[in-house]
Amino acid sequence: MTHYEHSIETMTIPDPLQDFLDREQKYIEASKSLANAKKAHARRHNPSFKLCLFRDHADLLLDKTDFCFRRPELSSTLKGWIGRSRSNEQLRIKGYAEKAAIVASASWEKAMSFVHCSPKCNRKKKQFPCGMTDYCPACHWARIGDAIFREYMGAFGKAGPWYAITVSFVWHHGRLKLVTRKGRKCQEKESLRHEAFLGAPRLQPLVFSESDQIQKCGGVAFDLLRVLGNTSRGLKLLNGALAALDCHVSFFPAKAPKGDLSVGDGLIVHTHVLANTGASLDWDTCQEIYRALLDHCQEAAIRLQPDLHISPLQSKGEFLAWLKYVVKPLVFEKFYAEGAFACSDRPEHFNLHFDQVVFSGLANAYAGITSPRRFGNMRYRPGQDGYIGDYQYKKRIGDKTFRALRLREREPALGPLTAKEKKQLDYERKRRAQRRRQVREWQEDKKTNRRQGRSQR
Repeated sequence: MTHYEHSIETMTIPDPLQDFLDREQKYIEASKSLANAKKAHARRHNPSFKLCLFRDHADLLLDKTDFCFRRPELSSTLKGWIGRSRSNEQLRIKGYAEKAAIVASASWEKAMSFVHCSPKCNRKKKQFPCGMTDYCPACHWARIGDAIFREYMGAFGKAGPWYAITVSFVWHHGRLKLVTRKGRKCQEKESLRHEAFLGAPRLQPLVFSESDQIQKCGGVAFDLLRVLGNTSRGLKLLNGALAALDCHVSFFPAKAPKGDLSVGDGLIVHTHVLANTGASLDWDTCQEIYRALLDHCQEAAIRLQPDLHISPLQSKGEFLAWLKYVVKPLVFEKFYAEGAFACSDRPEHFNLHFDQVVFSGLANAYAGITSPRRFGNMRYRPGQDGYIGDYQYKKRIGDKTFRALRLREREPALGPLTAKEKKQLDYERKRRAQRRRQVREWQEDKKTNRRQGRSQR
């Protein structure tokens, strides 16, 4: 083959269609980069995210404020969270998106850990659980809520009657309320009320810096349940109870000297209780309980007014709904929405005050109170009868330790197991058996729901 023939064979003839597609692709990429540059330039001149009142809306926060320009790392992480939430059911919990947007735009040192939280560990993508169970819904339900819900979801038919009780400490209009009749959708129709503080002057709101009063409020509610389940005096009103501490923070405009704008806050501490009794609670019994609550408040020197709300749970649907409500995480997205509406004329002061109260002082205020707590037949004690729940075994040893103990049990030549190791092995076997049963039930429920969805189509 001559040099001329070889050059003809290796010569490439340009394809007009390919050239057109390459030019079109370059034009599209250039248009996208120009659009992104214009958008970034416009975001620099958007209103400050510290002056907006829609921090709980991620799309508006990213598009209508300078959040992406001021905090590029957090905004990028928030966009990644939004993308992951489309395919992850654990991130689609009600209120989780609002929480993520509020935390991302907050002046909080743990904001990045919260937004970057992942229910499952992924070392390649550097995604791990944040562990903030008071604020993060995914970590709360994974570590606390799901286990409690599975423990008592089948307890409705094992005891009764059941009651939803809320013990609150307010700065005005403390009262006793007993719901006597409900409608078809479980809404309240009739109730009996006792206005113990009718006409009393309005008290000063409780602030998060009064940690001693907050701990006293939580302690009084738990002490009341302990007394009601006591049989030392021959009187036992509660057979068992599950109680959890909760709080609500109200933000409102406050007067400041020299005409400056200021924001005030008020903390309402309440304890939600799921209780079962030996007999139905009548109005006289409820009044006795309220008088006992008043006596406990006076002994503990609580300066707020106690409020007691009692409602019967007449169906399993009401029971499960209240059980979920008792073990819910902190709903600070509601605090923000209500406070933003009340303080619409002072957005910068409100955002700064909200971050200081909710993320800096609130968790430390009641960190010394153990919650949730169990009483009576809802508390598991080994070897004791009357427990109505399904005890949830916790993982105490790893997979490698479990396999090593099982191998030593099969091979006596490797060394006998100690009494402690035998207990660990038996406990882990029970935990694994329970986990397999729960996974099997979950898969069957998922198939049933899928079939029902297809039949409805």
